[in-house]
Amino acid sequence: MEEENGTLKNSKKRKKKNGFKNGSEIHREFGYENNDTYYKEFEYNGGKYKIYGTPDKVDHEKGIVEEFKTYVKSSNKTLQIRRGELQLIFYCYLTGLKLGKLIIYDTKKNQEVFSQIFYVPNDIQTEILNYALKKALEKQKIKEA
Repeated sequence: MEEENGTLKNSKKRKKKNGFKNGSEIHREFGYENNDTYYKEFEYNGGKYKIYGTPDKVDHEKGIVEEFKTYVKSSNKTLQIRRGELQLIFYCYLTGLKLGKLIIYDTKKNQEVFSQIFYVPNDIQTEILNYALKKALEKQKIKEA
């Protein structure tokens, strides 16, 4: 991996499973081919933590970061929306952008089923990052006990 201005350049590729297209292949078909991992330090409770993330697409000119989620079982749609919303908050923090677009794609129906643009101001980014880090550290302490 090569480092450049808070971004790690990465070129990992995933393989097909059982002949079916995986999420990475579907991402590429729709132009979501970013492999750059962003990172930024975040201060929490007197400590500094490095936050990493690889958004699906970043358009600095338009000021928007995009997350493209897929699912096979319709029961996973809501879960993918929640995951995508959370990821967009992290990606907005990492990229310094305040707009995030979430696209949800049903692979069985072969169609986009959800698309929404979110405005994520700095105070929301900080609030969610504080909460997520608190929960992650609590979970780590439970595992260590």
